[in-house]
Amino acid sequence: MNKTILKFLMIILLLGGCQKKKEPESGNNQRETGTIVISQEQFSTSNMALGTLQQKEFPDLVHATGRIDVPPQYRARISTYHSGYVVSAPLLVGNTVKKGDFLLSIENPEFIEMQEEYLKAHEQLKYLKAEFERQKTLMDEKITSQKRFLETESNFQSMLARYKSLKSQLKMLNFDPVAIENGELSSRTSLYAPISGTISQVDISIGSFVSPQQTIMGIVNTDHIHLELEVFEKDVADLRAGQKIRFTLPESNTDTLDATVFLIGNTIDTKKRTVMVHAHLETPEETPLAVGMYVDAQIITNNSMMSALPKEAVISSGDAEYVLVKQGSANGAHIFKRIAVNTGPDHKGYRAIKESENLKTTDTLLVKGGFSLITQEE
Repeated sequence: MNKTILKFLMIILLLGGCQKKKEPESGNNQRETGTIVISQEQFSTSNMALGTLQQKEFPDLVHATGRIDVPPQYRARISTYHSGYVVSAPLLVGNTVKKGDFLLSIENPEFIEMQEEYLKAHEQLKYLKAEFERQKTLMDEKITSQKRFLETESNFQSMLARYKSLKSQLKMLNFDPVAIENGELSSRTSLYAPISGTISQVDISIGSFVSPQQTIMGIVNTDHIHLELEVFEKDVADLRAGQKIRFTLPESNTDTLDATVFLIGNTIDTKKRTVMVHAHLETPEETPLAVGMYVDAQIITNNSMMSALPKEAVISSGDAEYVLVKQGSANGAHIFKRIAVNTGPDHKGYRAIKESENLKTTDTLLVKGGFSLITQEE
């Protein structure tokens, strides 16, 4: 029994000693810990490329948010000087108008009463003027008393003031005093565009009752569209008029747009701790922009030279970023080592690389085609 067991164990040991060691798997990526080996064939077919750290100019940026806006004189809120009912309102949001174009008309019986009061004042003024001139002549000839003359003058001046007041009110309501004096009275008045632009707001319909406190319509002229940005107070000292701005519209698919700092506010919002910055667009006519659009902007305050690599050379994996540094060659293959790096901002296709003891300016790096290698190594 013991001889049988011993014989069986000897056979197992003999078979184990004769078994060949397993050869490393052939392939393009042969690596030790942290090392990646790339054959020349894989290097060429994957269009990989080598490079070194370069000195590139990176802008110092101040982040700001804001919106598209226009100056106050390019925006109008339409209201009426007197209440009434809307009887005509043909315009919609988006319609364009020129200064003086018809907007809407309203009706109120009180308009007739105002015109009647004006006509009465007009007629009475003619009588009082004639009486005043007659009394003045009599006074010069010493036929009438001074008291009588002064009473006539006072009545004339009082009626003249009332006449001018009523006339101004009617003009504000867009009534023509000359037409009224010719007997053309109307219970309707019209409102006209005070500026040229686009209808941005319509808050009425036929039959609506409007009052002087109500905004009926809005008009915006986008001929002088600009940016109104909010900058935190800690960054204000770095701002100067004339600095360039790059901004995007987060809710739009447009590319980065350009602007220039024009005015910097000198008061701080006590709640937000921000200062308003007014900026002019470089080419406002090239991109359709709407007043009120939200913008995300970066103000370029300075430029600094920094070590950089093409963005493709820096590979993110998890929470870290890496580059592949060439360690040498063997049998026509390239040997790389993965090095963790600290990066800075991106600009024009390059990413800034902060100083590192593990990375030298003379190192040769894989600057193209390394993403799949690091992700495979993981």
